[in-house]
Amino acid sequence: MNKKFILFPLVALLISCNPTQPSSEVPQVRTISGTISAYGQAVEGVDVSIRSLSFNDTTDSDGSFSIQLDEANSKANTYVVQTSHNDYSPANYVVKNSDFNSDGVANISINLASLYLRVYGVVSGENGPLENVEVNIGGSQVVTTNSNGEYDVTIERPVDTFTIQYYKEYYGVWSEVIDHSNLQEVEKNITLTKVKLGVQGKVRNYFFGDLADVKVSILDTDYETTTTEDGTFSFSDITSIALPLNIKFEKDGYLTRTEKWSYNNQNLDIEMLTTPVEINNIAPSIGAFNGEIARSEEGLHFYFESPRKMQYSKETSREEKLQIYVDVNETTSNRTGDTIVEFALTSNDNIVVAWNHKTNSAATMLDWDNEVVYTSIISEEKTILSLFVDYDAFADIGADFAIENDAVIGFAFGFWSDFVSPSWEGWSNDKILGSNGLAFVEPADPRDYVRYSPEGKLYQNDNNEYIAPITRTITGVVANEDNEPIEGAIVKVKNTPLGVMTNIEGRYEIILENEWFAVKPTIAVSKEGYAAIEYAVEQDDFINGIANINVTLNSATSAEADAGMFGIAPWHAYASMGQDKLTFRLVTQGQFAVPQSGENNVSIYVAFGETYSTQAQSSVLEFKFNPNNWIGVWNYKINGWQLWKPDVAYTISKTGAITELTVSVTYAYINEIDGFTINPGDEVGISFGQWIDGNDPVWLGWTYDGSFIDPAIPTSYIRLNNKNQLSKPN
Repeated sequence: MNKKFILFPLVALLISCNPTQPSSEVPQVRTISGTISAYGQAVEGVDVSIRSLSFNDTTDSDGSFSIQLDEANSKANTYVVQTSHNDYSPANYVVKNSDFNSDGVANISINLASLYLRVYGVVSGENGPLENVEVNIGGSQVVTTNSNGEYDVTIERPVDTFTIQYYKEYYGVWSEVIDHSNLQEVEKNITLTKVKLGVQGKVRNYFFGDLADVKVSILDTDYETTTTEDGTFSFSDITSIALPLNIKFEKDGYLTRTEKWSYNNQNLDIEMLTTPVEINNIAPSIGAFNGEIARSEEGLHFYFESPRKMQYSKETSREEKLQIYVDVNETTSNRTGDTIVEFALTSNDNIVVAWNHKTNSAATMLDWDNEVVYTSIISEEKTILSLFVDYDAFADIGADFAIENDAVIGFAFGFWSDFVSPSWEGWSNDKILGSNGLAFVEPADPRDYVRYSPEGKLYQNDNNEYIAPITRTITGVVANEDNEPIEGAIVKVKNTPLGVMTNIEGRYEIILENEWFAVKPTIAVSKEGYAAIEYAVEQDDFINGIANINVTLNSATSAEADAGMFGIAPWHAYASMGQDKLTFRLVTQGQFAVPQSGENNVSIYVAFGETYSTQAQSSVLEFKFNPNNWIGVWNYKINGWQLWKPDVAYTISKTGAITELTVSVTYAYINEIDGFTINPGDEVGISFGQWIDGNDPVWLGWTYDGSFIDPAIPTSYIRLNNKNQLSKPN
């Protein structure tokens, strides 16, 4: 028993001390080694480090590295290996306990991705390389191909896939998504195909149907064709042309049309009107119709549009009508006995009647399906009325109503509404003067009918003279009682936005055109220090479209003192001292506008009390304008903006070429400002300036009695007293 007791412990001790038995303890020192490559090639010069530890190495020419840890740092469960290289994206590799072998060495391999990606290739067309193809790479960079169709660009490697797109005018766009994950460079050679456009359509006329032999051409190209018997046309295989296309349609006797065509293979159907004369402003106070009238070999064509719905009430039988008056032969002073036929187009969607004014009764025996054709579209947004009257329809009314193809006929238009106070509404055309000297044509007076020839010309009333010119001019000189020209006088045409100022020679010129062409003008002439005058310009004053009207102004007591001229416009300035406020009025002819860059400001400077050599020393307020809005009041004593109050009022107005600025400031407002005082009998110093910094920044002073006044020097300010008299500085 004793022997056994001693033997077993000894055996156990021998077994435990056996040096060849494997150990489960972590070695004292660990090593992390490996290789770093990119796209199958070893990468030299990569910095390799262990996160949070100060161990690192750099790969050699074989891409190998080895980092030996010390004993203190060899017992971690994981290690994060980090890489850094200027040409490759950083990479991390997590080394675990299981990665170490029995010698304490972990061998790892890391693959890097380059920071940059080369994209290159050749773009060709059907006949070889294409130059100037736009290559859009991932939306971040756009390059163009050279004369060999080549492109070559290096970009920052996108995080994910990217799209490469190729564009050249007249060619189809090529687009492709590229997966670059395993690529160091991308080569894409592609072929672009020319886009072939095709357009087809039909040309017709509302009354005559399909139109043959219409010339159809694509503007700025050699593409041209004509319509067939059924009015159709087509172009196919159109190349080297970018959308949209502008397609022109031409045919003798019809109004030429140009249509924009924006989509490939889009069908294009259009309507051509017979050569028209424009009719505008029918019932300008109510209906606001515009339209066209055209003559053809078969008859008369009328077409009208309004941006409003013609009203009709079935419950009350109220309606609106557009009347067309056709004057077949020479007219007298009224409609009774004349060969006039009225066609009433109504909101009830019917031609109520064709009225014979000779018999004052309805015109009967007309073929309403062929000789007279009428359609309408009446909606909430618009009204469209179309009417065709065959010449035979007039002959059917009576022999003396017959219209020859080469006859010159008269026409007028009117509008009637039951929904307002009943009144006839005529029409106007700013290119036509009626017998009353106005563009307004009264449908109730045949003498005001406009004559219309077969070749499409308009004539005035019943004398068949050509229409009046499209512009009229009023010109002349404004002078005083001593026949001296007055500069800066304002000449306006009353009840219009037209107005100008006289120049240094006292001359003015106002052009009446567009909607103001045929007004019966009354000019209003005014100038501070003179009594204003008005003059009614009569039709007989115009000779060859020009009326020369010279005006004499008589001196009068002025409530304002003329402060002279300043700025680049130039401006006239007027100033006055009232019982409780200062008033300034600035007038210029045009040029007070916002420049493309910078600003355009006009300033009024007022000095209160004794003035010094600088604005900062003096009690000076600046009232500052720009063309868009009021800017403010600047206090030079504190060099800051002064609080705005209702006591400072201003207006900016434009009439034609004239801009007027008016400012008033109460004495109470001035006396509320610390250090500023003014009494009704005190003098003030005034000056003006204009600042333009669009191209050439400069302060612009002003002139008075031949002297230049610098707005920055208060001692040069002109003095204004309570009698509204100006005196030299100081």
